[in-house]
Amino acid sequence: MTMENRRPRAFTLVELLVVISIIALLVAILLPALQQARRQAKKVVCQAHLHQWGVLFFMLFDDNDDHTIGFPNHPFAEDGTPGAEAWPAVMIDLYGGSRTPTGVSGDRPAGEDIRLCPEAGHNEFHSVGDAHTIWNYGDDPMGIDWTGAYGMNDWVFSPAPGVDNTWGISIVENGKPINWGRAWPIDAVTVPLMQDMVHIGTVPFPDNDPPAADQYPLHTTGGCCGMARSCMDRHRQGTINSLFMDSSARTVGLKELWKLKWSQNFNVSGPWTVAGGVAPEAWPPWMQGFSDF
Repeated sequence: MTMENRRPRAFTLVELLVVISIIALLVAILLPALQQARRQAKKVVCQAHLHQWGVLFFMLFDDNDDHTIGFPNHPFAEDGTPGAEAWPAVMIDLYGGSRTPTGVSGDRPAGEDIRLCPEAGHNEFHSVGDAHTIWNYGDDPMGIDWTGAYGMNDWVFSPAPGVDNTWGISIVENGKPINWGRAWPIDAVTVPLMQDMVHIGTVPFPDNDPPAADQYPLHTTGGCCGMARSCMDRHRQGTINSLFMDSSARTVGLKELWKLKWSQNFNVSGPWTVAGGVAPEAWPPWMQGFSDF
């Protein structure tokens, strides 16, 4: 046998192209599934963070004589708004944060991970984030620039006696409070406490408009504290995650936001609901394919 006969046979160009094509096809088939699995994992981590916040909030409420955040143990300003500090500061001892400024910008406090959704990256420039960036809140009197990806339902608070107006908004209707001042309300499973949000908090109304597009800074189109702050496609297919007043956390459809019991008098059959007669074409184009409620 000659040396030439023992030489191994090489792949032909056609065979190499066939192998490369098969590998490319397999990648094309598997990549979307891997991306979906990654997004689902991030959603699970986000819900786990909200579950943790549920435990922490009810520890706070228990310490506050079953009142929600505010009176009697959390001081209020003269105008009735939560005065001393934002909720990340009020709860800092519960979640193990730090008031020591740290971070890239030099003013982000340590211990912020529980305030972040894995789908939201850092944003060093804007007080309002978007579906995939965090918010920066720099109004804390301690001089700390708080950051986060979740915001509170600001109807959940306990005002001081005699206070009937907060943030310029009446919290009394027909002589009865419309805010959620006590823990464990009857409708707890439908009352949002905290959720994916582009700012530190919101005060929604049934007639708040959805944002014209899912991009910064259009999540303020429903009013400076409106529904638009939560109306973003953070977890794809028209969903965000939300923590409720029964301490449960689940996925919420964006159009479902108008069906939640944000305040005691919130009309869950308002103009942006199926029951309220909303037309499919009334929704902005980016939301028209999402589930109706």
